[in-house]
Amino acid sequence: MGIDTMKALITGGAGFFGTVLKHYLSEKGVESIIYDLVPDTDKVKNTVAIQGDLCNLSQLENCFKNYAPFDVVFHVAAQLAHSVKDTDFLWRSNVDGTRNIVEMAVKYKVPHLVFTSSNCLWGIPMGRKIVETDPPHPVEIYGKSKWEAEKVLLNYKDSLNMSIIRCPTITDAGRVGLLAILFEFIEENRSCLLYTSPSP
Repeated sequence: MGIDTMKALITGGAGFFGTVLKHYLSEKGVESIIYDLVPDTDKVKNTVAIQGDLCNLSQLENCFKNYAPFDVVFHVAAQLAHSVKDTDFLWRSNVDGTRNIVEMAVKYKVPHLVFTSSNCLWGIPMGRKIVETDPPHPVEIYGKSKWEAEKVLLNYKDSLNMSIIRCPTITDAGRVGLLAILFEFIEENRSCLLYTSPSP
């Protein structure tokens, strides 16, 4: 099957990375269903936007009933600690919402699920590069919720093919913040200071 005949579900498709992803998939000819808590006002070719809550199982199942089968679910929805004051809401969204989406993916026989986790799983500097075999040790609520969501997913590893990506902060032209200054320095061929931890 070619990528241009695929159908994807993107949770959090109205967010920053979800928007980057849906535009990319649209350019490849992939049909995408966007499922997000907030309205998706983008008009992107090959996409259908559904407003719904991952924590509302009946809403989520209606999405699957109406639009499945999916070839892949990109689960990129997440509540960030700096954007919400209610930590219970963050935990429900990131953990219970993940449980709901994987249960629906298994029930509707989705072949593959991709989950964006976080490098916040390691909250204490180790003085060296983190490797995949390092046991997670998150220290704040967002990292803890991502680690718990991973554990939820791993309970279904025998029922669903999945990929977990522990990515750092995702940047793009619309989200560089202070990094814009660094990129300007590099473009202007200026010298930049780089601070590293000493070798162990």
